[in-house]
Amino acid sequence: CMAHVSFTNLKCDFKNASFGKYEQCHIKAVNRSHKYVSVYAKLYILPLSNITVSIFKPYFVDLTFDVCQYLKNRRNVLVNVFFNVIERYSNINHTCPYNHDIIVDKLWTGNHDDMMSKYFPITSGQYALFMDFFLYKMHMSQVVIYLKISN
Repeated sequence: CMAHVSFTNLKCDFKNASFGKYEQCHIKAVNRSHKYVSVYAKLYILPLSNITVSIFKPYFVDLTFDVCQYLKNRRNVLVNVFFNVIERYSNINHTCPYNHDIIVDKLWTGNHDDMMSKYFPITSGQYALFMDFFLYKMHMSQVVIYLKISN
């Protein structure tokens, strides 16, 4: 059974303005059933080399990982699922350090509908995915993606 994933809302926030600002943080309709997400994070502190990400979906997953360590070996199955979704739409597909702004350009759900049902037993409903980014253990930013899943 294939699940249809649709973005319904997106929120991007730097916790401290000295870290950076979001030049883009929006959802745009591709057609009636699919939308894409674009995010452009303008960073004021470079290079980035000690990055931790915490991904939290209430009642489902709580995943925290060191980005630089993960990118060296890519051996975390759960992180692979998330990373494989955004990798080709972003400029984060290399090892640390990051000497540039972070861009996710037109991440489209249409290519990933089967991923949701293949790896995660999720029933139809509204969901939120909270992603918190830490630099040297300081809370740098939060991105929240709201999703609608239909089976």
